[in-house]
Amino acid sequence: MYEYGNYLWVIGKVPEEMRGSFAQIFEVAKSNGKSISINELVVNADGRVSKTLRDYGPVSDPVFWERLQKLEELFLSKNIPYFDIRAKNILVKELEDGHMIPVLIAYKRVGIRTYPLQLNLLTKAGMSMRIIKKFLRLRELYKPN
Repeated sequence: MYEYGNYLWVIGKVPEEMRGSFAQIFEVAKSNGKSISINELVVNADGRVSKTLRDYGPVSDPVFWERLQKLEELFLSKNIPYFDIRAKNILVKELEDGHMIPVLIAYKRVGIRTYPLQLNLLTKAGMSMRIIKKFLRLRELYKPN
């Protein structure tokens, strides 16, 4: 339920043209007494399931990196404390036109509640710096020179 609430809060701040970069959570249900999320299965244009950036490896498509830059700018401009920016939480979705876009799949680490002892995240500057560093790390590891 916590992750679903985070998803709803984040997606409410995302412009329509960027929503394709956020995997949908349709609902939360109970199974064997536990909460489970019913999520979108992110697939490529050819029907294959999209791989995580970690599994995909370096991405040379400039469209992917432009979209990732727009996500970073969105989080910073709308003060969205989205901290789950890691290669295992980003899918590389291949589109019909041959380009790729990042799709975020995790919403557990939204807000400072998940980092209670990091008081620097209480400030806009601290939150922004955390987001900038996480995106920079992705570029260092997965964007070919």
